[in-house]
Amino acid sequence: MREMKDSGVEWIGKVPSDYGTASIGSLFSIKKNIIGREPETVLSITQTGIRPKDLSSNEGQNASSYAHYQIVNEGDFAMNHMDLLTGWIDISKYEGVTSPDYRVFTLNDKEMSAEYFLRVFQYYYTNKVFFGFGQGVATLGRWRLPAINFKKIDVPVPPVLEQRRIIVAIDDSVGKVEALIANVQVQIEKLKAYKQSLITGVVTKGLDPTVPMKESGIVWVGEIPAEWKTIKMSRICDVITDYVASGSFASLAENVTYIDSTDYAMLVRTVDVSGKGHVSQPVYINQHAYEFLSNSNLYGGELMFPNIGASVGDVYIVPKLYEKMSLAPNSIMVRSGENHKYLYYYFCASAGRSQLLDIAQSTAQPKFNKTDFRQLRITLPSRKEQDEIVAVLDTKCDTVDRLIALKQSKIEKLEQYKRSLIYEYVTGKKEVS
Repeated sequence: MREMKDSGVEWIGKVPSDYGTASIGSLFSIKKNIIGREPETVLSITQTGIRPKDLSSNEGQNASSYAHYQIVNEGDFAMNHMDLLTGWIDISKYEGVTSPDYRVFTLNDKEMSAEYFLRVFQYYYTNKVFFGFGQGVATLGRWRLPAINFKKIDVPVPPVLEQRRIIVAIDDSVGKVEALIANVQVQIEKLKAYKQSLITGVVTKGLDPTVPMKESGIVWVGEIPAEWKTIKMSRICDVITDYVASGSFASLAENVTYIDSTDYAMLVRTVDVSGKGHVSQPVYINQHAYEFLSNSNLYGGELMFPNIGASVGDVYIVPKLYEKMSLAPNSIMVRSGENHKYLYYYFCASAGRSQLLDIAQSTAQPKFNKTDFRQLRITLPSRKEQDEIVAVLDTKCDTVDRLIALKQSKIEKLEQYKRSLIYEYVTGKKEVS
């Protein structure tokens, strides 16, 4: 065992006696060079790294607006310091420009290992070290890291040769853990595909494979049991409505004010029911707004279909999130006398999802309206068979979901182990040869 000393920094802990610590501001220089013209390469930063945008696609529309973006050279660090909840940091492999909301900086001493400090910074992201120096409203998804705070943050600084050995050791050890994670993720995707296939098969072919079949007339569905019918959503739904059903945009703006703190009713958005992304602060409305939005009030159990943006094709059953609830913009709400869970499974199936995507207009972002939705034709068994299908799918899907949850738990443990490995290597607690 080599001799260790206290680093004097809480999140670093003990380090080998030949290690130092230094502030980011003493090791790095922040760059702020604006291009001043239309760029050839625009870079974006995600958790998969820094990559060029396709300026010929929707992703790169209005290229001239990139003239105020900042220059990124190959080897520069770039980080999303405006969003410490979902942002990331990486070293650019490209020459280009990136958003002025990102921070671009470079290592002063080129003898030091940029890859070593990248591992430190990525550990700081995933373990909320950066978060502790941030400012904003975390519950609203706004948590930024000002430059003055960023520069004050300390990092462990091993000897240069040790930095390089650490990167080799991390790449080897972490690479093995990441291979295990990838393998478990493949198993999860197979389970999800099986679940999707199971749902699609049952809601389009029924539970009895021996019954006579007929053509459904729906391209995504094909044959269905002869006793089933195809029917428009407008024929089976008591209510098909949305946020704008209560008035014009002007009257909505005049009568509905969003409130961040608890109030009379909750405005239910896709983010509140999807479970996707980081936790979002609920949005509330007062009694007047709730009564004004009476055409789209929710009571729990309704079907909710996002009808604009990346979530088009999804479907949710609205849970009872608050005593009084109303539908937020960008979704359609449905009530029907049929089994809501059967309809939910139908639109979870690849056939139903494809129908939703099919009616979404091909514009900069997918969208459909109530009229489009009302014209959708779906396959419908008797109410008795709907109930039987739901009972079978509930049981089988629950089994698959539990298997997926177990594998997700395994991934979380592997991710924790990966983070602990990186921490032990970059702080010298795990010795490298």
